[in-house]
Formats: sequence, structure tokens, C-alpha cells
Amino acid sequence: MTSAASGCAECGREPARAPRQMPHGNVCFKCLRRVHYHPAKCHACGQTRPLGYRDSAGEPVCARCAGHPSVFACAECGSEAHPYGASRCARCFLKQRLADTLRDPATGQVRAELAPLFDAMVASHRPQNALTWLTRPPGHGVALLGEMARGEAAISHSTFEALPSDKTRNYLRDLLVSCGVLPVYQPQIARAEAWLEQIAAARPDHHKAVVTRFGRWAEFRRLRANASRGPLSNATVNAARARVNAAVKLMDWAEQLGKAVTQLTQTDLERYLNEHPGRRWAVYPFVAWLADTRANPRLSLRPREPPQPQVTIPDEERWRAVETLLRDDTVKLYARVAGLFAILFAQPLCGIVAMTASQVAAAPGGEVLVRFGATAIEMPPPIDRLVTEHAAARGHASYNAQDNGWLFPGGVPGRPMATENIRRELAERGIGCHEHRKTALFALAGAIPSPVLADLIGIAPKTAVKWAALASRDWAAYIAERADPAL
Repeated sequence: MTSAASGCAECGREPARAPRQMPHGNVCFKCLRRVHYHPAKCHACGQTRPLGYRDSAGEPVCARCAGHPSVFACAECGSEAHPYGASRCARCFLKQRLADTLRDPATGQVRAELAPLFDAMVASHRPQNALTWLTRPPGHGVALLGEMARGEAAISHSTFEALPSDKTRNYLRDLLVSCGVLPVYQPQIARAEAWLEQIAAARPDHHKAVVTRFGRWAEFRRLRANASRGPLSNATVNAARARVNAAVKLMDWAEQLGKAVTQLTQTDLERYLNEHPGRRWAVYPFVAWLADTRANPRLSLRPREPPQPQVTIPDEERWRAVETLLRDDTVKLYARVAGLFAILFAQPLCGIVAMTASQVAAAPGGEVLVRFGATAIEMPPPIDRLVTEHAAARGHASYNAQDNGWLFPGGVPGRPMATENIRRELAERGIGCHEHRKTALFALAGAIPSPVLADLIGIAPKTAVKWAALASRDWAAYIAERADPAL
């Protein structure tokens, strides 16, 4: 046995702090901490545990295989996972801290309405993240949570709507929704509506009603319809805000003329567009709405022609991007999988982040199947391995109050990952998802009949036909040929 005065049995250096006496010698605090925070697979039992002990051959093993009580075990629950303090794990620390925060003074227990939140947070994959949120300043969300537990604030959406919006309160609101404590709402739309009220409040009365009606019943109504079909991207919400801003700029210009926007003539509109030519297409939805609602039927603008499909990068560049995503381990796994879905199977990022874990399945023969449209597609090697690894790790990627089924879970409870996270990660490697996806669509449309393509990758049949036309392939006779028994 190594003497207490000798160096650490792991690193050989003189221990800076009181060492822990282990069966194979004294081990310094730094080495014990390193082993605890970096568990590995034990060669004796195959379990992933802290390997701080040695077998008869001197190989590192876990405490169970060495036949010793573990110095890494939590004194309260016995778990070796989630190291946090000197004697207790992060989950046990979280239980105590959360119980104190959510305690109802009338009962001395966790407030009944908040029990689902307590259970979900304690069971989270990374209790350290929940502890960080509970202790990080300024703590407006945590303070409000304590007020709710004590009955000082109502556990409702109206409580949040009456308070200034900030990141911690918004996070708490999303957290309560994801746990079922509060009913489901659309956070991006709710925040956009609060923004609309502020914009309208700064306008004269005759313009306040117009901008409120346009924002709420035209732009945000469209957002609500989109939200019913899947998660809203930030780009979609920002585009709606931009159209409201374009309407406000036209109103402010009309105000300078001493007119309401409902009094503008076509000559006024043409003058405005001559002064601000870059605003023509941004203000078009508002002008069309004014005419459709008869608020100002004198105004009209010709709609912009929808752009035709086009490819801006060669197929060779797309395959170089595929090679990067298949082989570069420095790219985050979620970005590799999402990028491959985009540039091989022509999936848009907004559709990728909306995917659920149920869209990935294993076939009886071990093949990995991914369903983008109505039909599942078998993933070729090594994409199948990357998809499997990502699906297995998705719950550990970030803190979520509960498993909501997203294949790409985000940091905000109950919501998927933001498309910007993936786009930024890929852009750092020179991969532009949008342009690479168009090249993939061009290649697929030239190789697969448009009805089949629409079914496989989940695009509209009209879109598939447009890309087939760009690829100079006419699949109009495909259905008839397939039905002909002679073929």
C-alpha cells in the first residue's frame, strides 16, 4: 500500500489536497473528480461507470467488479451518475432545491398543481441543467415559480401576460406548458401579439384599429394556421412581423400627408413606391388586404410572379458536402443528420426539426427506416448508423422537462430545435442547406417519377412536377405506363 506521504497513484504528483485512500494507493481529488466526471465502459461487466479501481491485472474496473464499495456513489441514493457535490449527486440536490422552491406553506409539501413540474424536472436526463436554471441570476422565472407555489401568483397564462416578458419568465411558461401544468399555447404568436399591441399603441386612433386588424386577422391568423400543421420557424414569424412593419411605414407616411391610410389614392401609393422602391413587395400584402376588406378599394398592386425553381450549385459540390457530413466528427451529430436529410433527401430544415422519433424505425432485418412522406425510406450505410446514434442520444442533447417525441429536441421545453442552430453549424463548414437542397431536388426529380418523388419526400405534387420540368423530364405518362399490364 502506498504511504500517505507519497504521490497520487493515478497521476504521480504530490496531492494538493487530502487524498482518498483507494485499494491501489492514495488518489488525489483532481484524479477522483476526473474519473467520476468521465465514466467509461468497464471491460469486466460492460457497464459504463467510473473506473476508479483496479483488478488483479492492474486494469481499471468499476467498484462492483473490484468488490469494493464505491467512493463515487451518492450518499443519499447510491447512484454514481450525475456528479455534483462532494457526497450527493445532482439529482438529489435538485430534489431538495426544487422541493424548497415549490413548497406550499399550507401543507409543507410540493404544491399539488406543480407536482407534474417537480416530477418532470427531477426525472430529466441532465439534472445539472435544471440546477443551473434554478440558481442562475437574475432568476425572475424562479422567483415567479416560488410565488406560484406559495399562492401569491395565479398558475395561469394571465399571470405571465400581466408581467414584462423576459427570457427566464418565457422559459418558465414554456416549461409549465410542456409538463401539462398550463394549457398549450403558441409562444411565438403570443409574443408577436404583445409586440403588435405596442406598435398599435404608438399610432393615432384611425391607424391603430387598422394595424391591429391587419396584424391580428391577416398575418397572425396565417401564423396560427401554420402552427396547427407544425412548429413555426423564427423566419416565418419574423416575415409576418416585417409585413406589419411595412404596413406601419406606409401609415406613417400617410400621416405626414395629413391622411389616413384608408384615404390614400392610387396616385399617393405610386408616389410612395417611387420614393421607397425597395418596399414594393413588402407592402403588397397590406395593400391587397386593404382592397379585399374594402378598407381602401382604390389601391391596387400587381402581385409578384412566383419564382421558378433554379439550381445555383453543381452536384459535385453537394456530394462534397455529403462527404464532409459523413466523415467529419467535429460537426455536431444533430447537424450531421439534419444536413444529410436536407442535401440527400431534399428535406427543408423547418420540416426536419418538426420530425418526431416515431418517424425513425428499425426493420426486422436491422435496416433503419426513416419516413419523410407517406413511404419510409431505408437509410444506406453509414447514414443508418448516424441516424441510430442521434435517435438514441436525442433525449440527452439538452434539458427538456419531458420526452415530447421530437427527433431534434430544443433547449426550450416542449419545442423542437430552432432551425437557426442547425443552419449556423452547417454554414461554418460552408454548407448552405437551402442551396444544396435545391440541387438535391433537381437530381431526384430527374431520376424519380414526380408522383413517387412527392410520396417519398413529402412535397406537394405540383412542386415535384415543377422540378421535373426543370430537370427536363416529363413523367406525365408514368401512371398510365405503370397501370399497363404489358409493361
